[in-house]
Amino acid sequence: SFLPVGIRIGEDALHRLNAKPRELSVVFYQGEGVPCPCPADGVMLATGASPGQGTLQVAAEKSPPGTFAVVLIRPRKRGEGLKYTVPISFMPKLGQINSTIHDPLARYNAVMALPDLFTVERVK
Repeated sequence: SFLPVGIRIGEDALHRLNAKPRELSVVFYQGEGVPCPCPADGVMLATGASPGQGTLQVAAEKSPPGTFAVVLIRPRKRGEGLKYTVPISFMPKLGQINSTIHDPLARYNAVMALPDLFTVERVK
């Protein structure tokens, strides 16, 4: 269920920034106690950003306390970007989805339907 979190963020960023795949740069901050940076993989799939191109970075430092993840997404050619914050309060729900929904597509759909999964702020 963690991968679709990133897909949802990446798709939202493409829409809000009116961007095409491979036009965005991403920095992913993982929350303390979050078992894997899988949402970064989802953002990579949705946006086309990649570590090999230098457009996707998983930060060494953790996201602030109380967060599952923080994702900064900006146009590669500069300009205003977006800051996505996923609260840690979603961790139990994502764990429940993982343990009770065994079909990958159903798991994906469950995450995509979660209300208020993240907040978005504009950043310069």
